[in-house]
Amino acid sequence: MTARFILTNLLLLLSFLPISADRVDGDSILSQEYDLLIKFRGQEITAICVLEFHQGIVGTVVNHFGVKVFDFIYPDSGEKKKLRLFNVIKPLNKWYIRRVLRRDLTFILSSLLSPLSSKTSPLSSISKPRHVVNKRRRLEVAPTGQISVSNERYGIDYLFTPITNNP
Repeated sequence: MTARFILTNLLLLLSFLPISADRVDGDSILSQEYDLLIKFRGQEITAICVLEFHQGIVGTVVNHFGVKVFDFIYPDSGEKKKLRLFNVIKPLNKWYIRRVLRRDLTFILSSLLSPLSSKTSPLSSISKPRHVVNKRRRLEVAPTGQISVSNERYGIDYLFTPITNNP
């Protein structure tokens, strides 16, 4: 009886703790969620990509079943402004796949954040329509915020569709 009482009180106490402490400008959290569709050689992979803006960009890609595909960090400053991949699932954890993913994500994030100044929010910068071409990669941002990226060398297409929270 005492153990059950202690466990119930502990769970009640934990339910009141704040879950997220990364807050900027009062109540606004600088994060964005996208539905991600990756097309490669006739195959399609769907997932959810979550980007958080905290001393650079910290992101994670999770499939719709809740299995983490990979995590990444893209620093906003420093001499080594390189994207780093972490926790890559076993089928993708090969050096050549990691290299293509790292280069594609670096192109995407650097293209989206290039017009970013210190006075604007990263989220407003990402949603601005634009068209960027770099060697064999192409990025287009639609007015709706949808981001389309094509790696023509390997035939990989990425489609990021913003997830909106409707109350």
